[in-house]
Amino acid sequence: MSPAVYQLPVPTDLYAATKLCTADFSDTRYYMKNILLQTPDGGMLPQLLMFGAIILVFYFFMIRPQQKKASDQKKFREELTKGMYVVTIGGMHGKLVAIEGETVTLEVDRGVRLMFDKASISMEATMKMQKPKDIAG
Repeated sequence: MSPAVYQLPVPTDLYAATKLCTADFSDTRYYMKNILLQTPDGGMLPQLLMFGAIILVFYFFMIRPQQKKASDQKKFREELTKGMYVVTIGGMHGKLVAIEGETVTLEVDRGVRLMFDKASISMEATMKMQKPKDIAG
């Protein structure tokens, strides 16, 4: 038995031929739009809550630690005293011999004194340098 061969009807007029060749997607768009619009509508509250959560994450993980670090740095600079061994942000090691307003004088070697701005004293590097001395002494 041979397989069945199906023949499509051949349109006889031009209108039927163009209608057969072009697909009509208006019904498909209508149904897809209805399917996509069936998501539950919670209003703006979920969006506002998500936006608020993002703001909180930014505050607690980025802004607040930066503010705390800046306040610690300011406190460290206010507590600088003569005789402290410090490190500048450029890596210069020395002993504080004078503090005058916003400038400090470091003695980096016998008889060699350099003036720096108070803001150029690095808190992190100074603390790292002083910890081994605290452990040993």
